[in-house]
Amino acid sequence: MYSKIISWRKLIVLAFLPFMAGCIGTKTTLAPSQTPQANFSISPDTIILKLKLLDGKTIEINYQEIQALPQVSQILDDKEERGIRLIDLLHQYGVTNFSSITLAGNGQSIELANDQITEEVLLAYSKNIYLKLASPQIPKDQWIRTVLRIEVH
Repeated sequence: MYSKIISWRKLIVLAFLPFMAGCIGTKTTLAPSQTPQANFSISPDTIILKLKLLDGKTIEINYQEIQALPQVSQILDDKEERGIRLIDLLHQYGVTNFSSITLAGNGQSIELANDQITEEVLLAYSKNIYLKLASPQIPKDQWIRTVLRIEVH
């Protein structure tokens, strides 16, 4: 009886070995020109970010509007981060004269002074449809993982 159990176990392992071999250690790499796409259906009109301006007005920014901004990539911490420059987003909505901004979402927030917002500060695509803060100037443990709101000061 014991030998039959081992035989069945071997059979199961052998049956799944080709599948497991194809999964272990494989890595999918996107071409630099490709924009990351979500693994699920998303409406272009889905609001993914709110921008509160100095005058108190709040602008709701949808996925399609984010996709329309220039798409960039940077290597940060040995990983390619793809997304949009924070400065491009601010300029798109007329934000040029400010002292600081606060990025917030899911219990995290960070305030960045005007001079900290350079071309290297990204709103990078995360594994879901949202954006995350990514920058070589900011320690990784301070990156906002899901940026939902930006407030201009």
